[in-house]
Amino acid sequence: MAKAVADGDSHLRDEGPSNALFYVLRGLGILLAAGIFLLILADSFGDPEADKLWSNKDIIAGFALFIGAIAYLALVVRRRMVLNKAFNFPPGQYLFAFTMIDARKARLEVVDLTEARAIQATEHTMNGAYSHTTFEFSFHDARPRVWKIANRGRAEQFGAKLSALQQAVRDADARNDLATLMRLDPFIEIRRQDWALPDNSPAPQRGRVRDLLAHPLLAHPLVANPLVAALALTLVLAPSLWVARNAAADFAVRAEAKRLNTESAYTAYIRNGWFHVREMRAAVPRVALAEVIGRNSVAELRALLRRYPDDGLQADAGKAIHVLYANALAKFTAQATTSDPVLLASMEKLLRVLEQSGDPLVAIHFTRPGGEQLAELDASIKESEKEVGRKIIPASVHFGNDSAAPREARIAQGLQAAFRTIFPNDVLNLAVTAKSDTHLPRLNIRYQIAPSGAVYFSEKSNDRAFVGLVARFQSALEVGDTVDPWRFDMQVVPPDNFTVNYQMPNGAVNSGPADSLVYSVMAERAFDALAVQIRAAFFRPDSAAFKR
Repeated sequence: MAKAVADGDSHLRDEGPSNALFYVLRGLGILLAAGIFLLILADSFGDPEADKLWSNKDIIAGFALFIGAIAYLALVVRRRMVLNKAFNFPPGQYLFAFTMIDARKARLEVVDLTEARAIQATEHTMNGAYSHTTFEFSFHDARPRVWKIANRGRAEQFGAKLSALQQAVRDADARNDLATLMRLDPFIEIRRQDWALPDNSPAPQRGRVRDLLAHPLLAHPLVANPLVAALALTLVLAPSLWVARNAAADFAVRAEAKRLNTESAYTAYIRNGWFHVREMRAAVPRVALAEVIGRNSVAELRALLRRYPDDGLQADAGKAIHVLYANALAKFTAQATTSDPVLLASMEKLLRVLEQSGDPLVAIHFTRPGGEQLAELDASIKESEKEVGRKIIPASVHFGNDSAAPREARIAQGLQAAFRTIFPNDVLNLAVTAKSDTHLPRLNIRYQIAPSGAVYFSEKSNDRAFVGLVARFQSALEVGDTVDPWRFDMQVVPPDNFTVNYQMPNGAVNSGPADSLVYSVMAERAFDALAVQIRAAFFRPDSAAFKR
């Protein structure tokens, strides 16, 4: 067979790849599959946040796919090498005058062409252009064999050479030229003996198609069927490499978590790791404490104590919280007004209560004039009408809840902005409350409205008058059952005259501003004065908090 193949004039060979091209293509395939496999292997390796370790069982599918590809390609290359060594000629399909040999597998498949009932050559086109030519060898008792040739010229040469070889065999047979017959058809003796094989031959007989074992090594399972062998190797290697990879990553993630020294890294290992879970679980509370202390956050320290209530962190976390409150008090003291000694004592007590309670909320509560007081205000205004001889517009309806709320909100927002420059919200958080809660530390601001004795007249209207109003504010910082809380009182009296800006609709008679707008200007002036004075009561005028 090898001598016949070496004689290029005695046969036709298919257009399969050369040995060099075969090895190059399979080698590139192995390198590509190995590269992708290494990327999967190294993906997130040792990253506590991203490496899922033993939890990531889906990665086995990726392992199996690329390990299987590597194994299959390697086994195909190995089989090709064995075939080359066994045959001493390149594996492929060979066509002699009356014998077709398929030498691409572990066994030679030999087809007797004298049994072919027809040979059909067909040209194939695509969109009117020549594509390829097929030669179909049809048999009575076996499947058809098809040779495909992609070039029309080579296809014509193929048909002509096959006819010439067959004619040469007939001529040699007529001359009884055995040497020529053996050169042109190396299996002629077997065919003449009607394919008789020894009884102990493992090769099955299927009509005129025979399998001949070319070399004992080709019967080895790893060579005979690379696909099945690759599947078997994959079933063993994929889980084994997954375990080996995760075992190495387990140690790497632990080392990286210790280097990062963060709670999230430790908890990620505890969630996904295996070998050192007990060690990391015991260490994570202290790691978390050190991390949170560095953030200077009371809220995070309290949340830490809720996460680890039984891990002995109370004393150290409590010290860290106390330091933050002490720092806040020191920062306040540096900016606080020094004219009121009660203020610092009250703030110190307030911060102590907030630290102990764990709740940073300090309520701002406004106590507005009651209905009875407003009724007295209107009655007083009514009496003043007799003195001025003109109707004075009542004031009580202009100090109800709807009009007072925006002014109170501005006072609260100004205080919140000032205090926020010193106190984080998790240390001290000022918030307006509708009701006075005696359980909360609170800044109570009570205000009253009373006639000042002055009466104002509009330049545009002679039939209306407005009474001047005095706003009296009483503020107190109440902390628990404090007997003598810090207090701040002030009153705002109206000026001799003031301006009210307003607009009239086009074409309307200018009768002056609306009644509510006049009293609103008085109230706005009073609350603006309170906003400035209450900040001055807490903070020095040159401090950042006051300027805020």
